[in-house]
Amino acid sequence: MYYKPKRLFNCRSSALVCAIALLGYFNPVAAETTVPDSRLTYLLKDITVSGQVTDTRGEPLAGVSITIKGKATGTTTGIDGKYVLKGVPEQGTLLFRYIGFKPLTVAVNNRKTINVKLEEEVKDLDEVVVVGYGTVKKSHLTGAVAKLKNDNLDEIPTSRLDNALIGKLAGLTVQNNTSEVGTEPTLRIRGASSISANADPLVVVDGHPIEDGLAYVNPQDVESIEVLKDAASAAIYGSRGANGVIIVTTKKGVADRPKFTFKTYYGIKQAYSTLPIMNTTEYTNLLFAEAALRANDPSVATANQNLITANERAAYIIENQISGTPTDWQQVALRDASIYNVQLAASGGKKDLRYYVSGNLQQDQGVMKFSENNRGNFKARIDANLSPKLNISVNINPTYTKTRRPAVNFTDYYRFYSFLPVYHTPFTAEFVDQNAQWADIRPGDYAQARHFTNLYYAGTMPDGSFWTSSGTIEPFSTQNNTPLSIANRENRYSTTYRFQGSTDLSYNFTKDLVFKTSVSAYYSNREDDTFTKSNARKDGDVNSGTIHTLRTIDLLWENTLNYNRSFGSHNFSGLLGYTVQKTTLDESNIVGSDSPSDDFTSLSQAAYIDQLQTYTTRTPIGLLSYLGRINYDYKGKYLFSTSLRTDGSSKFRDGRRWGWFPSVSGGWVISSEPFMQKSQSWMNNLKVRASYGVTGNNRIEDFSYLDLLYKTTYSFGDGTGTVSQGQSPNNAVIFGPDITWETTSSFDAGVDFGFLKNRFTLTVDYYRSQTDKLLLQQGTQSITGSNVFWNNNGKIQNHGLEIELSSANINHKNFKWNTSLNFSANRNKLLKLGGEPYQYNYGERNEIYASIVGQPYIQFYGYKTDGVWLSQADADAAVAAGQTSILQKYFQEGGLKLKDLNGDNKIDEQDRTVIGSPFPDFTWGINNSFRYKNFDLNFLIQGSQGGQLIDGDVYYNETKKLNRNFTDNRWVSPANPGDGKTPYYTNGIAADVLLTDYAVEDASYAFLRNVSLGYTFQKPLLKKLSVKSLRLYAAADNVFFVTAKSYRGINPEARVTSSAYASPVVAGYQRGGFPVNRTFTLGLDVNF
Repeated sequence: MYYKPKRLFNCRSSALVCAIALLGYFNPVAAETTVPDSRLTYLLKDITVSGQVTDTRGEPLAGVSITIKGKATGTTTGIDGKYVLKGVPEQGTLLFRYIGFKPLTVAVNNRKTINVKLEEEVKDLDEVVVVGYGTVKKSHLTGAVAKLKNDNLDEIPTSRLDNALIGKLAGLTVQNNTSEVGTEPTLRIRGASSISANADPLVVVDGHPIEDGLAYVNPQDVESIEVLKDAASAAIYGSRGANGVIIVTTKKGVADRPKFTFKTYYGIKQAYSTLPIMNTTEYTNLLFAEAALRANDPSVATANQNLITANERAAYIIENQISGTPTDWQQVALRDASIYNVQLAASGGKKDLRYYVSGNLQQDQGVMKFSENNRGNFKARIDANLSPKLNISVNINPTYTKTRRPAVNFTDYYRFYSFLPVYHTPFTAEFVDQNAQWADIRPGDYAQARHFTNLYYAGTMPDGSFWTSSGTIEPFSTQNNTPLSIANRENRYSTTYRFQGSTDLSYNFTKDLVFKTSVSAYYSNREDDTFTKSNARKDGDVNSGTIHTLRTIDLLWENTLNYNRSFGSHNFSGLLGYTVQKTTLDESNIVGSDSPSDDFTSLSQAAYIDQLQTYTTRTPIGLLSYLGRINYDYKGKYLFSTSLRTDGSSKFRDGRRWGWFPSVSGGWVISSEPFMQKSQSWMNNLKVRASYGVTGNNRIEDFSYLDLLYKTTYSFGDGTGTVSQGQSPNNAVIFGPDITWETTSSFDAGVDFGFLKNRFTLTVDYYRSQTDKLLLQQGTQSITGSNVFWNNNGKIQNHGLEIELSSANINHKNFKWNTSLNFSANRNKLLKLGGEPYQYNYGERNEIYASIVGQPYIQFYGYKTDGVWLSQADADAAVAAGQTSILQKYFQEGGLKLKDLNGDNKIDEQDRTVIGSPFPDFTWGINNSFRYKNFDLNFLIQGSQGGQLIDGDVYYNETKKLNRNFTDNRWVSPANPGDGKTPYYTNGIAADVLLTDYAVEDASYAFLRNVSLGYTFQKPLLKKLSVKSLRLYAAADNVFFVTAKSYRGINPEARVTSSAYASPVVAGYQRGGFPVNRTFTLGLDVNF
């Protein structure tokens, strides 16, 4: 039906206008050239269009977005894939969009029923990748960037986002040093490029660089994670990009009807395994069995056949005849823990106003008692078009975290002997009451080792003999309380409030020129509270408390101008930027003791305040930056990008503050060349690329260029004097007035393949980087009163190979199988070290970590073993031949025998050599996902090959004598040498055993990290429930792992990272190791 012309024109007012209007109205050609499109739309009739959207296999797709081109109205498909859309112009155009499928544009052509099929994107080269201050199509990427979409990160049961990244991305190594909840793993991108400065990658959350960004971001709010690995990608972050950059982009709303998502899971956690520690009875039986072997060895004197001591006999009697049962202290430390997570999110909006809101609560118990991490997140983001040219985005994300940590570590538990009960029983209480000192002990009290001292013991031994002590015995010589009683009387809590907020304004001067200004703030307030009750660790200790707070206020103002323009086949984009960042750190610490009651945990009641450890500090930090970038491509085949950033940092003095960080990269899409057309049927993508750039690192202690004053004490007056508080300019580290940026120059060459319409993709990268002017804490003469001083004097190199492979192995209607694989191999070399050929760094037991120029920058250094001395005659023969040793008790049978590497018949420092390195040969990960009808199965296998660790347990007698990994096949006598390699724990160089390769173990492992099995319910059922989708899944984390044969621990990833091991050049030490947690979860994912 046509509208009458009189509705559009008043013919009586002008005959000429009326004639022209009628002519244009009835003449299609004239109408096409004279009537605007908007008026044509008005002239045409609106209709209602319905239909169904399916995939190429005919499966209905729920939630497909359908909009009318040129209008803000639209709809989405229901559970059955069907839709109804009113107000559609007869000659209009419909746009169909769905995540994971190619968008489709369909002309209406007066049709009231339109059924469409969407084609799935197996691997879309036009996928957008987030880079610094912008995005780029993957097909146009010239740098080394790895992207991880959040497909199932939120199903991994962890309280930290970084733990969920293990094995996911090539080039990113996540070292889970402990399984305690809430603890930070060690992250490295393409190795470590620094020695004394911080080697962690920069973390950017929604455009804001945040030091602990991965600690608080809710995994369920994550849209994607990009890792910038080469300098061409990271140089735009200048002074902080030397260690790589991790960009976290969180979710935002899209123009669609409101969508609500409810996700929850609940899980049970258990220790995967514990150490094979013998109880006292098992150990005593071993001693008697070994005594029987020695009795048949004619070289062993009768007095030396049974090596059991009186203390060990008494312990055996306590366990079997007084307490009556052994205590498994490892199980005392552990528990079956739980983790639960619940999240509700809502998103949607119109074309000009979109929103995303979410709330999350998580409680994560540690497998070790007194360990828990609870977190609450809220996120809200609004994106609005204030006008056709002005857009605004507001994003807020407050977080609250409360963590409890155990007062004693796992090692302290398994070092305690099993004869000691946790609590006194009527029998043990009655026994220790014989000692007047412990006459008030009652059943149910904590049993302590000292309670069993100064008593007489008598009882039957394993061989049936009856033994009576000749005097009072001390079965376990320690004044320390048992670990459980300490943990019960010492509380350690940390509470952290965080807030991240930002407001972005974008103004489109033209469609090609956009100005954006962004103001963001990050606020963090962490308080660590420790209160130790009286007599907690041993009798006589007064109560004490420590309150430490750290408040961070980080303000960032960024301004960028983006220009995008195409001239025929030439495509340009440019970026100019100016940023200002100011950070203020307020730190305070107060230590008090001897409150009138253990119930008074406020330090205002403390009788004594430790003045030396009580302080407040304020540290301002500033960073001013200018940046720019140009991207160019010709026909999408020849790609070029260059960037430049200059930073001025308050961490260096005037004249040394500014650094320049350029980069350049290029690529060639060979598959787009005419001579490759015949190969398109099987290889549709072939791109080579190369990049070079310079990045920097300024992450050292603040004001290291100044000679600061530190709190100290002075003694005044006669005699010993009176101690008074004061300040001193001296410290362990001397300031470096001329220090400036570390700079890392990096080259990357890569090739990207796509086969069979990108059903199979392969990316290979080779890289080489060199860090110069290392910010180094260089050794100095002790006459200065300090150990080291800050200097720019060092050079380190990294090079390596990375491979990423993904494949759609099977892609049928009812069955799909996809695989992704990543492989990374990195080698590092120390090229310069302050003018010295080497530097020795020491651990807690003086084991040596050597930094030697021309070799990897950390290597274990010590003696190579040559089995054990099989007999005393062998050891004496060596002495008779003139061999000497600087090591005490070296020439003793059953002790370690060392190699005389230089052949001078002396065992001394000249025989030390490299005995291992903490760096793996390569790391890898394989992820497989299967889908059969409504079932889905995913599993990840991840591993590390090569690299070693130092097992600190070989130093401690409690471990060496009770851990079966150190007693099986050990030397017993000349006629019973065991495997000829395992020493008897008391024989030989026990004090120096960590200086030998006997303490070095292969750190290789392979984990079945996680397995998940899900079921998506049938759509007819969901339709009745008014639910879009419903998925139920079960998952297991750390399902299974294998280690190298030489490894004697229970967690191959565990490393000590505190005290001396906090140094970047002292790494690879393990003592005990917290057990690996195995977690089983059930989860529910509902969309409505």
